[in-house]
Amino acid sequence: MTPEAEDYLAALTGVLRARLGNGLVGGYLHGSAVLGGWHPERSDVDVLAVCAGPVAAGALGDLAAAVSVRSLPCPVTRGLELGVVTAASAATPCAEPRFELDVTSSAAAGDMVTLGHDRPGHADYLLHVAVCRAHGRAIAGLPPAEVFGEASPALLDAAFAAELAWAAANAPPAYRVLNACRAWCYAAERRIVSKVEGGEWALGRGADDEAIRAALAEQRGGAAAAVDPAAVEALTARVTAELSGASRYPPA
Repeated sequence: MTPEAEDYLAALTGVLRARLGNGLVGGYLHGSAVLGGWHPERSDVDVLAVCAGPVAAGALGDLAAAVSVRSLPCPVTRGLELGVVTAASAATPCAEPRFELDVTSSAAAGDMVTLGHDRPGHADYLLHVAVCRAHGRAIAGLPPAEVFGEASPALLDAAFAAELAWAAANAPPAYRVLNACRAWCYAAERRIVSKVEGGEWALGRGADDEAIRAALAEQRGGAAAAVDPAAVEALTARVTAELSGASRYPPA
């Protein structure tokens, strides 16, 4: 990450320690900042904080206010994505892990704060936990391997398939292409990689290489890619099928 982003991360760590106190088990950088392919205009600062047990709603509100763009402006265009989960949730991955707090904060979009109390869990947190266990960078507290449980391949197959379905309805073409590529890499090799590494891995494997190269160029800071919609649909269908079969026939 850039020096400005690192300074921001240090300030954020200070806020987590101050607001969660002895209840903070650890804070972990995840996403493209640890997987690779991070870009200051295309990527977020993704952080998952783990607390010893449930946190009172008032304390969570205070934490959300302290990391707000008004209180702690993020120097990255897409801003901060912060999640807070309990140690029990982190240690026992399930299809939809429960969370205490979810915050997105950026200068462009402002703040979106969701308290997890009395809500069902969310599948995104399964992938967050998996990335933190495999690649997370501890910015506070215990090493990731001591905090995060290992998610089963079947759970992750389903999570990647759900992400493909969400992207089909909500995401632009370049995101859909690279998201499918990283899911394909997981189905084939049981490796969690960045969108950029997934795209590079997928080249030459029988998908539309022109669409993948265009998506990679956009992700690296280029202009919005013109991607053939048929190529996106074909890649999504192929990877969805690969994920469906992967849990039944895992690599030896």
